[in-house]
Amino acid sequence: MQRIKFIFSAFVFLLISFNTKAQFSGSGNGTEQEPYQISNSTQLDEVRNFLGQANSNIHFVVMNDIDLASLIADKYPIVGWEPIGNASDVESTSFYGSFQGNGFTIKNLWFSRTEADNLGLFGVTKDAIINNLNIQLSTSGIIGGNYVGILAGQSEGGSITNVKTFGTITALSYSGGLLGSSTGNTLIQNNSANVIINATGSYVGGLIGESSSLVSDCQSSGEVNTEGDNVGGLIGKTSAEVSGSSSSSNVKNTGGSFTGNFMGGLIGVNQAPVNNSNASGNVTGISTLGGLVGDSYAPISNSYATGNITGRMWVGGLVGASDSVTNSYATGIVYADQKIGGGLVGQSYGAITGSHASGFVSGSQSLGGLVGVMGGTVSFSYATGNVTQIVSDSTPEGGYVDIGGLAGSSFSNSFIENCFASGDVTATDNTAMYVGGLIGLSNGISNSYAYGTVTGGYSLVGGLAGTTWAPIVNSAALNPWIKSSAEGNLNKIHRLVGDIEFETEIINSYALDSMLVNGAIVTDGTSDFWSGENKSIEELQKQLTYGNGLSWDFENVWKIRENHGYPYLQSSEYLTSIISSDINNKTWGAVSPMGIVAVNDGLSKTFEFSPADGYEIESVLVDNENIGKPNNYTFSNVTDNHTVMVIFKLKQLGTDEIKNKNITVYPNPTADYIYVSGNKKIASLELYNSNGQKVLKTNESKMDLASVTAGVYILKIVTENGEISSSKIIKK
Repeated sequence: MQRIKFIFSAFVFLLISFNTKAQFSGSGNGTEQEPYQISNSTQLDEVRNFLGQANSNIHFVVMNDIDLASLIADKYPIVGWEPIGNASDVESTSFYGSFQGNGFTIKNLWFSRTEADNLGLFGVTKDAIINNLNIQLSTSGIIGGNYVGILAGQSEGGSITNVKTFGTITALSYSGGLLGSSTGNTLIQNNSANVIINATGSYVGGLIGESSSLVSDCQSSGEVNTEGDNVGGLIGKTSAEVSGSSSSSNVKNTGGSFTGNFMGGLIGVNQAPVNNSNASGNVTGISTLGGLVGDSYAPISNSYATGNITGRMWVGGLVGASDSVTNSYATGIVYADQKIGGGLVGQSYGAITGSHASGFVSGSQSLGGLVGVMGGTVSFSYATGNVTQIVSDSTPEGGYVDIGGLAGSSFSNSFIENCFASGDVTATDNTAMYVGGLIGLSNGISNSYAYGTVTGGYSLVGGLAGTTWAPIVNSAALNPWIKSSAEGNLNKIHRLVGDIEFETEIINSYALDSMLVNGAIVTDGTSDFWSGENKSIEELQKQLTYGNGLSWDFENVWKIRENHGYPYLQSSEYLTSIISSDINNKTWGAVSPMGIVAVNDGLSKTFEFSPADGYEIESVLVDNENIGKPNNYTFSNVTDNHTVMVIFKLKQLGTDEIKNKNITVYPNPTADYIYVSGNKKIASLELYNSNGQKVLKTNESKMDLASVTAGVYILKIVTENGEISSSKIIKK
């Protein structure tokens, strides 16, 4: 009897072994020590025979590159590859095993299953371990419904590491270059996707569509084009931390004006911290767009973005709408067609610390070089890009306001401290208000300054702030000039702040003494009023002016190169050199830019010289050296302070030119009177000496030279229609 039982048991064991072996035609026994060895496409297809939790201890290893073209053509010719695993019964139909790629490539994967979900090489994985694998799609790519990824449609738990994917994906929602969706604390590390994704729905990312799994050290590149929301170059939406990751994918809304919201160069929406990450792709959409993250509900730190961002509202070079941002930066161009655009953040709801932006910012209203609308303190930060209002046809009515070199406006209890802005601020709408070199509408400023030009705005225009609702303390306006629109309310345009509201105060603040306010020099400024106390350019390049005068901290916060540029934050090394430009007579010509110009070290700056009608350039002095009569001059690779002085003079007409104008000057030389006649009435005559100084003027057609000494002079002749001529005169 015992012998019969033994024979029966042996038979059952052999039967089970035969059935298991029949499920896989390759070598190995599926254990960790002797995994099933996948050497061809048939053996890869046989992995689907080991699904469900009961097979969680089955191990596979890829032995060489595998081409799926022939197998798909023979077995799945109509709709392409059938994914391994599905969601019909997760416990029994998902892939639970271990899949080691050994760095080999599975190529020519394709399917076209437009009505199906959960698609990829694997349909659904659960607690699976997949690593060291490359997957290359065929030229036709993969086409599916929801939850589509090159590796898997959905992944729950387990780990996915060192997987690289390549190809084109067409899907609806929840789609990504690696995974459509990842949940259950899947470990996702050191993966990459180089893909083009065309989706008609939401939750789409270059790597993962939607994730609640930790993602670290992952990359994506290519394009992400969608007609939905929650879209990112790496992840569409995540509720788990992302670190050490990057994307160069361009992200674009291909739908209408009701889609294209919450889009970012790295992540569309993040609900957990993002750190040590970056993005370089361009982002184009509608609302809440950022070079790194579209909508952020958690801190962002030590990260950056370099792509250009274009949208209608809530647009930022790094984040469209943000929680706190620390030690991060953005360099891309930002355009907010309707409202709220910032070089770093569109609208902040948390603090911005130790961060900066350098991109050009433009749009209609609530614009700032760093942040459009502040909802938290901004400190130890700066912005260097120009900010320009561009009123578009799609801008809704309601005014165009809040424009500043650092911030457009701020909420209550959100203030600026230890910051600076260097960009030029320009309002193009003549009715614009709240325009400032640092901020348009302020809720408090301390230990900060601005030095860009401010142009335009009807009212509430200032070198530092358009208006302030809270004190401005120990700060400075170093702008070369501010200028309102032609129709401006001159009572609310001042060097430091256009107006002071709610009985707030200006305390101990300075302004550059040569600053032009609508073309005029202010001589009576005080440190506790809206014009600020006068300080020369020499004083403003000394630590004593800020350290003792304004109580700035030069041990922990600020630095300055004595007599060489303005202060800079210790964390930034944003060094400047000062170039001073001037002319001998402002009615004879112009220099652009004019006045005190601060230039970031290493950059170049060009100055243009334009004589007025009837005048010409006599000489140009660069650092007191005569360089001739050029129409412009470029300081290249600026690392030192410089000066440029342009000497204009009356343009002397030759004999032929005078004849062509039918003007006769006689007698010449003369001892007393000089007479001028022509076919047009003479309106005035002006006599200038060799130094360009006017010595005589008459509104007649003759001039008595008896009172001037002998020598050579220039006679300026103005006719009744404003035509200007000149002639050399010799007084005997």
